[in-house]
Amino acid sequence: MKDFYLRSDVLEALAFQMPFHEVAFSWGRDRVIRPLKVESVEELRALLERYGSNEAFSVLRSIESFSNALELESKPPEALRFDWDFTIDIDSEEFELAKRAAGKLGKLLELFNISFLVKFSGRRGFHFIVPGKVFHVGDSLREYIDAYPRLPTMIADFVEACLNEPKLKLDKSIYAPRHLLRCTYSLHEKTGLVSTPVSDLTRFKLEEAKPENVKASLEHLQLEFKVGSGLELLKACGELCLPFSFKIWEL
Repeated sequence: MKDFYLRSDVLEALAFQMPFHEVAFSWGRDRVIRPLKVESVEELRALLERYGSNEAFSVLRSIESFSNALELESKPPEALRFDWDFTIDIDSEEFELAKRAAGKLGKLLELFNISFLVKFSGRRGFHFIVPGKVFHVGDSLREYIDAYPRLPTMIADFVEACLNEPKLKLDKSIYAPRHLLRCTYSLHEKTGLVSTPVSDLTRFKLEEAKPENVKASLEHLQLEFKVGSGLELLKACGELCLPFSFKIWEL
């Protein structure tokens, strides 16, 4: 499994996602190496050579952006946080249900003109990643930063109601400070499948996530978005977003 991560295409794609995030290697809950910091392909390669193994392990990064991830050992996350992503974790015991819900979510975000990336989780679900700054609709950057984790939790409540899937609940524990998310092109430590980008949810098959079938690409990680473009979605959330001190529904 270490050899997969040392492939040049995988190294480049993983390293692209890591600057200003806490990075970790995980073999399961009982064995996690964190916090790590990666600013270049060379730094990532060195960490993989040091900690990697031939058994399946995951490479993860934080949902939040930090000024210095290594200082998380001595400082609270809110003192270092300067940005965050809005991440939605769709997980279900029924893979087809997860696919259906993910398809509905994609259409919902498109309805509100929200830019997003979607990837297979590596096990039985899908992760949607939205740049947090699409919800920076006020004048205060500090207020936007401090809205985490309260605001993404409230947006997820609204999204869950819109999906209307009684058998499916969104995992909102991911908004806890310092929560880690499997990187795109990371292996899943339990399945050995790759958390790979998905371009067509209706046609996606698990076979596409086998390491030998995956070709990592930076193109699938780059996303154009407009700061504040999530205003209409925030308005639709209505009273769920009342804790924001500015009145987003009057902007």
